[in-house]
Amino acid sequence: MIEAAELARFELFDRVDPHALGHLAARFAEADLGAGAVVFHQGDTDDRFVIVLAGTLEVVRGIGDQQRRLAVCGPGSILGELSLLRHRPRVASVSALSAVRLAVGDHQAFDELLSIAVVHDRLADTTARRLAEVARPLPLVLGDGTGAFVRPLVRSDRTRFAAEVRALLPESRRRRFFTSGTPSDRLIDYLVNIDYVDHFAWTIGSTDGRGLGTGRYVRDDAHPERAEVAFGVADDMQGKGLGTLLLGALGAAATQTGITTFVADVLEENLPMRKVFDKAGATWRRTDAGVVSATMDVDATRPLITAEQWDMFTAASAEIVTGATLAHHAGAAGERPDQRSGQDAGS
Repeated sequence: MIEAAELARFELFDRVDPHALGHLAARFAEADLGAGAVVFHQGDTDDRFVIVLAGTLEVVRGIGDQQRRLAVCGPGSILGELSLLRHRPRVASVSALSAVRLAVGDHQAFDELLSIAVVHDRLADTTARRLAEVARPLPLVLGDGTGAFVRPLVRSDRTRFAAEVRALLPESRRRRFFTSGTPSDRLIDYLVNIDYVDHFAWTIGSTDGRGLGTGRYVRDDAHPERAEVAFGVADDMQGKGLGTLLLGALGAAATQTGITTFVADVLEENLPMRKVFDKAGATWRRTDAGVVSATMDVDATRPLITAEQWDMFTAASAEIVTGATLAHHAGAAGERPDQRSGQDAGS
């Protein structure tokens, strides 16, 4: 039997009323599994999800030599919820790296979970992050013939992302951050702490694993139909069309979240970035000494990339945004998981 106190020690439940938590805990069964045991198989459809009480699990996508580890999850992690939420086969497997103790719930337990407001709000956030983490890299060929891929930037990219930002030449950092100094750990944390609805970021990498650039938008709280865009491109890749590609990719993502206008502050001397925004019909105004602000319609970013690329980026971002939206609506409306449709993120 699962005790409410076991759940209360985890962040997901730390603000839940004890009575409600006790009622929820009663919905779960207990499972103790040894190292190597499989919790979920890729391709399965069932109505289970688990909360890790002790031990470590890994999430793996693919078969045989094509397997890719997506995540390692410890106590307090919830896994399998996306399969219930979206009611489609799992696209990854979950197995135990050590002996594990799990709280196992079905769709009734999931309904109970989503009925707790503070929990469903947190789940909406983790749903988007999980979908971003398992998103398939989108292949493309750059103008110079370089094989590359685009995918959402995720928290596990932090170490690589920090190294790439700090490796930029001082002048490149000044154009990106308006200072040539080394970005702080706090700023790096902010740049990888993404919810994919109000803050979305794409990263471009080469097929040999090198990071080439990132582009992001951050919604304006006061004007939710507007978002500020920013880019960072490796020094030796500047002038090769990555900024234009990223602006088009961000436009595709923004169409899924109700954002209709992009804005950007740019150093007046940064002619390459100004040319990118001019391609999207930017209008300009001076906002500070040496700084100009661009405003452009999101719809105007569509011609910057091919129709195939636009559709590819739209579909990938829609998957992530829809997952977060479903989690919000499920908690608010009390829908049953088997009344929903979509694709599981694999956990």
